[in-house]
Amino acid sequence: MKIHNFEEKLVELLVPFTGRKIYKGTLLQDLSSQLIEVFNIQDNERLLIYMDGGVFSNKNGILLTPEALYYKYGRSEKRISWRRMINIGCVKRRNNHSITLGSLILYFSHSDITNDQVAQLLDSIRSMVSSIEVQEDLSTQSIVDQMRAVCSEYVGNRSYLAPLDANRLSESDLVDRFPGYEHHTAVIFLSFSKPGKVKDGILITEACIYWKPCWCPVESIPWELVAESHMYRVTDKIAMIIGRTSYDLFDCELSGEELVIVLKSLSRIAARKVEEQGASSVPQKWVMDLVDRAELPENDVLIADAFFLEYICKKHKFFISDYYPKHPLDADFLNREAFCLSTNERVVAHYRTALGKKAEYGVVITDVGIYIREPFEHSFPDAFISYDNLVQAPVDNTHSRFLLIGEYKYSFVHPQKFARLLEDIRLYITCLCTVPEGVEYPYDPSYTETWSLPVRGAHADSKRWIVVEDGMLKGLHTTEELQWAIDSRQMDRDLIKLWSYGASSWQTAEAALL
Repeated sequence: MKIHNFEEKLVELLVPFTGRKIYKGTLLQDLSSQLIEVFNIQDNERLLIYMDGGVFSNKNGILLTPEALYYKYGRSEKRISWRRMINIGCVKRRNNHSITLGSLILYFSHSDITNDQVAQLLDSIRSMVSSIEVQEDLSTQSIVDQMRAVCSEYVGNRSYLAPLDANRLSESDLVDRFPGYEHHTAVIFLSFSKPGKVKDGILITEACIYWKPCWCPVESIPWELVAESHMYRVTDKIAMIIGRTSYDLFDCELSGEELVIVLKSLSRIAARKVEEQGASSVPQKWVMDLVDRAELPENDVLIADAFFLEYICKKHKFFISDYYPKHPLDADFLNREAFCLSTNERVVAHYRTALGKKAEYGVVITDVGIYIREPFEHSFPDAFISYDNLVQAPVDNTHSRFLLIGEYKYSFVHPQKFARLLEDIRLYITCLCTVPEGVEYPYDPSYTETWSLPVRGAHADSKRWIVVEDGMLKGLHTTEELQWAIDSRQMDRDLIKLWSYGASSWQTAEAALL
């Protein structure tokens, strides 16, 4: 960080502090070699002042350099760069034994200065750094160098900047632990294990993030997904959320709050790189994690007809049963905030899975897409599936408890039921995309049944049709059902229009049923 006269201003703030356990000048030089080893000071950093914590002298306390604050108390070790200190929260005295710095707790109760004085000192440094103009220009550097420059401010004792130190971390171990890593350039590795061990952690590269928690498989998160997601720290401080997927942190050197700051900074760098290369370089993903959608931009997704979707859901008894209420779209049943629904999205139906009988889980069908939130922790991602992408994604319900949508797998209590529902929705959306005039009809909300039909399912594999009779929607039906309704004179052959896969426009009954 290039801050003019920062060191001189920092020394001025430290002048009033003195005492037996506060070391500076020649006293600090006498302890320098020991402090460098204990606090793991980075190369070329000069020591300015050391405040002894009083427990195990010279092995606990706060050490200040022109670049950062080093803190050590027992097994807790932190390195906080001055610029980073601006963003991680306020400094205040917590109690007689500790100080809070954002979400961090600094235990400092045995020195010659009080906690209030230490908190005041850190807050003064924080204010000084925020008021000084920072001179930097990273745009001319490579994307890897830009990312390393950001990560260098957040390095802790268990974080390894690339090029990786062979004495502490073997690059071959990373290749074995993180499949696919050899195709990317490493930026930094944040270990969840003991220093020097490559077991679990977060490997950041120029193209993606490799996330490997304890006893779990490696997961790759592309930067475009991070950039589009709403990231925040979980209150229990053991996990962070990207989109709506929770990623365990365990014993990571950085807290969830701090890691959010790092990833947001890196995602902005990656986004600029994508813009330079052109939009074609961005992988096209038809399923994406839920994002914080305050409002729907124009032409964001294909807007479907909510009335027709509601008819489809009722036809499949999507939320009508003894177990669920018949009209479950009130606030007590559906938590719109949990699904990140925008204010102008119309909810058509909400199905709560058997293991998640709460308002914030299940499947929500709206006029712009389908939202899925699982009620238990596993590797299946919560997702938003737009209708235009649903048309392109194959649906497979051959698995007993899972429904495969494209390349993604979701767990459902009745996957075959959802597969049939999605197939009917896909038929309708495909019609909207194919037929220029779409589906136009005067919808009557009181109209719920089309005609008396034989038992459904007898011809489940036969061709299905969208049926409109004299401007009135008649639903989706198989060829056999349609022929039976015409033969029984429940429908006028001359007044109906039909559409199915492969047709470029609406067809008459004579042409369609030949």
